[in-house]
Amino acid sequence: AGTLELALARYRATTKHKRGSVVLNFGGPGGAGVPGLAAGGDDFMALTDEYDVVSFDPRGVGRSSPVSCGGGTDEALAATEDDTALTRDPQGVLGTLRKAADQCAKHSGPVLPHVGTVNVSRDLDVIRQTLGDKKLNYLGFSYGSRFGAVYAAQFPKKVGRLVLDGVD
Repeated sequence: AGTLELALARYRATTKHKRGSVVLNFGGPGGAGVPGLAAGGDDFMALTDEYDVVSFDPRGVGRSSPVSCGGGTDEALAATEDDTALTRDPQGVLGTLRKAADQCAKHSGPVLPHVGTVNVSRDLDVIRQTLGDKKLNYLGFSYGSRFGAVYAAQFPKKVGRLVLDGVD
């Protein structure tokens, strides 16, 4: 019932007879790929001999219809990292997390229910189509490996070369 914007960055193949694209995801969850490619693109330039190298900000992240939780969510994050607080007052921690979730829903508008791993997997197929590739060549690090695995499960006939590094 609407559209989302996805931010992409691409280094074009240096040869006229390219073999397609390689889509990268550096992990997270919640990691933006566009600045990751800009910062670490030199590490992947050898791939441009035959491939376009592409990265993206997953939906809800960076410049891709971002989710905003407003201020005050740091307390909720701290509560989930403090095992002592969780043991001492699990209901208090749950209350803090509910408040943070309410803030995210309030500040993010209609996009929040459509943010998740399965949605990102579908976005990968749209990216593949947009790039004009018959199959998705994908390199995923950390949580990015999860995106690749879910894509392969959803679209097994559209998987090309798939590298999952640091499977979560």
